[in-house]
Amino acid sequence: MNRKITFFIFLVIINQYFTQSIKEESVNRFTYELTYKIDSTNLRDIRKELFFLDVLGKESRFASQNKLMKDSVIYSVGVSNDATAALSMMGRMKTKFNYNIYTNLERPEQMIVETIGMKNYKYQFPLSKMNWKIEDEVKKIGIYNCQKATLEIGGRKWIAWFTPDVPLNFGPYKFQGLPRLIVSVSDAKSHYSFMLQGNKKEKVLFSPLTIQRVTEIKPGDVEKLRQNADGAGIFNMSGFQLSPEMQREAEKRLKERKKKENNLLELKPFEVF
Repeated sequence: MNRKITFFIFLVIINQYFTQSIKEESVNRFTYELTYKIDSTNLRDIRKELFFLDVLGKESRFASQNKLMKDSVIYSVGVSNDATAALSMMGRMKTKFNYNIYTNLERPEQMIVETIGMKNYKYQFPLSKMNWKIEDEVKKIGIYNCQKATLEIGGRKWIAWFTPDVPLNFGPYKFQGLPRLIVSVSDAKSHYSFMLQGNKKEKVLFSPLTIQRVTEIKPGDVEKLRQNADGAGIFNMSGFQLSPEMQREAEKRLKERKKKENNLLELKPFEVF
């Protein structure tokens, strides 16, 4: 992609974030590794990515390591106004999971803040949809004594193992509502599997207020926005017009990518269940 176009996109993204100073918070950071198979026609293509579950009292935030790193770079650029140095760093922070998921145990829904194209959107996910069935089966995973729970949502059957050893009622992704911390959760075919790797205290920028301009949308609008932001759509959303040749090339690459990315975590959006 032309470097000037890339730089233009980067500046538009920066404009979505605060340029004010935000204090760090001391959180319990639980690291999960996601192992996933995004192409159902090539199950040997196994990918991995690290995620952080940051817990602060009755609240938590779940996001991929690379997403948080990108947010941190964009935030620092907003403060320093030095975009050039950060641009090359952004290319190394690739993720297919461009969201922060916020949970508050005193609220019946999660808030999901997702970057789609060059804009930030937020929507609510009702936790009442997580209808877990707690089983009698128990086993030990690493140092944790765990109990089994199952759930059917999003076109998959999910199997979770939670531990009474950690008195926190949180888990990775949208998987909440079990009595204690989720150590492991995977679908029945093991196409997507989150596994706890460890935890430690850490100071981080926790507040969702690090984002300045957020458009609130309905959960049902998310997939349409993702589709519009793919390929040439990301430029059109910003007001930047591609030439017909560049637009055809962008659409060709998008079509090829979608053929290989046919096995999403949510085969059907959780929100519709």
